[in-house]
Amino acid sequence: MGIPVKEQRLKKVLSREFLVYMVFGILTTVVNWGVYHVMLELMGGSMVLIVNAIAFVAAVSVAFLTNKPFVFQSHDWHWKVVSRELFTFVGSRILTFALEEVGLFFCQRVFRMDTWELLDLNGLVYAKLALSLLIVLLNYAISKWLVFRKSAEDQNP
Repeated sequence: MGIPVKEQRLKKVLSREFLVYMVFGILTTVVNWGVYHVMLELMGGSMVLIVNAIAFVAAVSVAFLTNKPFVFQSHDWHWKVVSRELFTFVGSRILTFALEEVGLFFCQRVFRMDTWELLDLNGLVYAKLALSLLIVLLNYAISKWLVFRKSAEDQNP
């Protein structure tokens, strides 16, 4: 008798790759949030979109340097491979960054979440958290199936 379908799905979701991605995703998120909050203190709340862009650059740098070798086991550092991966990685991250920027824009300017407060935290903190979770999941899917995809010969040596 085979492994039940639910158990097979759980094993796929909790694969080594996904768990390592989540560890480095947490690190990348900490970098993003850390830079975001430091820059927000330095530049002020009215500069939220610029501050978010600065945090994005720092986080994407950390993400590429950890995802390539440690998460997706891409160890080919030849320029042709790295340039394709880097271009695709940065391009996809720019797209999900744009999604985050639009989300923050709506949360701040349309929904006025910067005027909300819950448990002594500004509403934008909750918006940034929710958007961060969505972005982490989207980035995993894009990285797995587009950026660091395995070729047929990689999968069948």
